[in-house]
Amino acid sequence: MNIFISKFNAFKTKINLKKCSIVFGSIIGCLIIIYLGLCFFTKGNAFITGTTINGIKVSDLTVDEAISALEKQYQEDIQDSNVILTIEDQEFTVNLQDNLTFDISDQVNKIADLSNNFLTRGYNFLFNRHYNVGATINDDELLATQITASGILNYNTLVKTSYEIQDNQIVFTKGTSGKTAETDSVAATIKQALKDYDFKNKISYEPVDHELKNEDEMNSLHKELANGAKNATLDKNNN
Repeated sequence: MNIFISKFNAFKTKINLKKCSIVFGSIIGCLIIIYLGLCFFTKGNAFITGTTINGIKVSDLTVDEAISALEKQYQEDIQDSNVILTIEDQEFTVNLQDNLTFDISDQVNKIADLSNNFLTRGYNFLFNRHYNVGATINDDELLATQITASGILNYNTLVKTSYEIQDNQIVFTKGTSGKTAETDSVAATIKQALKDYDFKNKISYEPVDHELKNEDEMNSLHKELANGAKNATLDKNNN
């Protein structure tokens, strides 16, 4: 009797596994059919259906029409070649005149080429059909000059340790750590915004943190005092 029950349970398990395999295979088969249908129906004119570049729907456009529309939008968005950086409530305008290139033909053609691959078309429709193509900087040295002209490099919340003479005594005032705007980080922020086509509105800039190092501060002050000690009062203003 026990042998019969064991054989019956084994047979039942085998049937259940077979049913599960059939159901699983059917689900996979349906998903494949749906995906292939998606690949078939998402081929647009030159781009995958629903494709956008810099917010412009291009799936009904040719490549040349898309490039023309993007260039027109760019000229409207980058008026006077200015980008505005903000630090908290302060604004700084960086004029990038004669230092920008918006050469997007290669990038747009690569996006269009994605429509030619039948098997990946469905994936790109689901997960990869919104793109940004941006402008690039021509000359980093000119960019540094343009950043300086904006006045943003004057931002500085770092307070250095200072001293003054009171009743023939040197009184020190301890400085505090802070943040400064620096050319390299400002340039990186501008380039990233241009690359992401995220410059139509104001660009938030995060200044660089600086930790005040007491040892360096004191060494600097000692040198200043030594160089400025031209009379008995050690007055740093030599009065």
